[in-house]
Amino acid sequence: MASPVKEDLWSMLEKLLEKERGSSATEAERFPARFLGGEKVLLFEKRGKPFSFEPGDVVGVAEGGLVEPLGVVLDATSETLIVENVYRKRLQQLREVELADAELTLGYDLQLDLLKQVRGGKAEIVAVFNEKPVELFEGAPQKPLGRVDARTVKVSLVKRSAGGGEAREEVRLDESQSRVVNAALELEEGEVLLVVGPPGTGKTTTIAGIAEKLAERGERVLISSHTNRAVDNAVGKLPIDFTVRVGRPEKVLREIEPYLLSYKVKSALGERYADLQERINELLETIRIHRGYLRGKDRSTFSLLERSLREHERELRELLEERRKLIEEVQSEVLGGARVVGSTLIKSQLYPLRDYPFDTVIIDEASQVSVTLALLAMVKGRKWIVVGDHKQLLPIFRSEVAREELEDLGAFTRLMRFYGEKGGYPRTLWLRKSYRSHPDIVGFAARYVYEGKIKPAAKPKEKTLALSPGYPDFLEPRKPFTLIHVDSQEERRGGSRINEAEARVCYELVDALTKHGVPQEEIGVITPYRAQRSRIKEYLQGFNVEVNTVDAFQGREKDVVIFSLTATREDSLAFAADANRLNVAITRARKKLLFVANANVMEHGILKEIREWAKKKKAIYDWRLKKWT
Repeated sequence: MASPVKEDLWSMLEKLLEKERGSSATEAERFPARFLGGEKVLLFEKRGKPFSFEPGDVVGVAEGGLVEPLGVVLDATSETLIVENVYRKRLQQLREVELADAELTLGYDLQLDLLKQVRGGKAEIVAVFNEKPVELFEGAPQKPLGRVDARTVKVSLVKRSAGGGEAREEVRLDESQSRVVNAALELEEGEVLLVVGPPGTGKTTTIAGIAEKLAERGERVLISSHTNRAVDNAVGKLPIDFTVRVGRPEKVLREIEPYLLSYKVKSALGERYADLQERINELLETIRIHRGYLRGKDRSTFSLLERSLREHERELRELLEERRKLIEEVQSEVLGGARVVGSTLIKSQLYPLRDYPFDTVIIDEASQVSVTLALLAMVKGRKWIVVGDHKQLLPIFRSEVAREELEDLGAFTRLMRFYGEKGGYPRTLWLRKSYRSHPDIVGFAARYVYEGKIKPAAKPKEKTLALSPGYPDFLEPRKPFTLIHVDSQEERRGGSRINEAEARVCYELVDALTKHGVPQEEIGVITPYRAQRSRIKEYLQGFNVEVNTVDAFQGREKDVVIFSLTATREDSLAFAADANRLNVAITRARKKLLFVANANVMEHGILKEIREWAKKKKAIYDWRLKKWT
């Protein structure tokens, strides 16, 4: 229960979540439908535009400006929808309803429900196994970490070959990674460990190493994050025999599919499941054909066809219930035998994970997670390892929130206040060697962002871009950190910005890179602004190059990253030149960073430091003059 002095935090979160829930519900697309029956498995038919749901979607009933979550889609066609009634809603048969995607709404509902318990009430849909994590965000005393064993740790992780093969590989962790694993293994019930993982320092390997060691000694471990990719990266390094991934097939990496709970359940059921599914598919097709015949028939024919249709629908509901029970039984066996489970933070509180507690909860990319989102997973555990980087992007809300408030509402930054190196109860360790990028790239971040707390570990030769002969000067591989000066001005596009000259330069850079041997899939183009992203995409039609905003690119990396600053005016630079955002932009590149900007506006803060770093490396290229300056 929250203490009175901490009420401001929980009140602020509650107001913000309620506001954002309302806006998300009004934006959800509605699908008119008729409820045909069922209790645990619900059957709907379309009454207007075709359904566009996929198996695994969370759907709800839309009423006015609200979307009330109903359950999870089991099967879907454009005309028929089968939903597992996870939230045990009662609907009147043949009732006309409007269905909508409810996943975003449900995420807010889970957090608001959790806040009920935090503030002295009782959560209704969130399973709270432990209220101790709430106290951590209020600064509850913890025993300082003290001296940590630096003994080298070796872990046995899965390595995949280019051909898709898998093998266990013994990995020798570096000193800082070993310290983190050793500290994690010494955690006692009720204790938290914070891990600062700057770009390229091997946090995924470290997380997998912790999970493997804990699983070996019989613990149940949850690996969670707000992104599927972060969960997949860690899960994919662990043995498949004791690891399960809970999520939707289309949202996980292809190589992770064999880890999926649904994949393991279907494999265990074999032909029994296949035969049942075949009969269900046949009935769905028969029902679709019957509905087609019903249109335009006279009353006598209509009556006969309708009776036949209702009989097929009754049989379908019975088969769906049989399948549900079958899956539920095997699902429980698979989850019960798993030592490590991976899921997103929201999925950790949804069926089938809702009622499963864990010994240790590991949260990755916690810097982008709000306090309440992190708590969804943390209340399921007895010990907590929270991994993040307060120098990268902070949580993103739809509403405008001041930076100071973001730091207060963010899970990692708030925990750092109490348990960081300068907090009252220091329980933080750093990963200190960065292996991702060329030393000239990560060297900038090490000096100006991380104040010398990390250092480059890669050899320059290993991270130098290979180009075919005759490449233009501006691609010089010996200048991995390059500032491309473009004398340009931004333009407003609604609430966003574009810079036409920079967009054109991005196209010419991509064109030159691909002509000189850089694979298109190893090039990324990023910018702070959505409008500029769209403009660059227009230029790059026909190229298989990823173009996105910086915020959407966190956690990703490419051999070559082209960054378009876009902004040239002082008011715009406050957003574009945010130190955390620029740190993310710079550290996505492994071998070459092409920082495209009007160097004349880089007069203050981190922008000035970037310009001075490039100047020191003799790596400022004037695009108009076509020469190094």
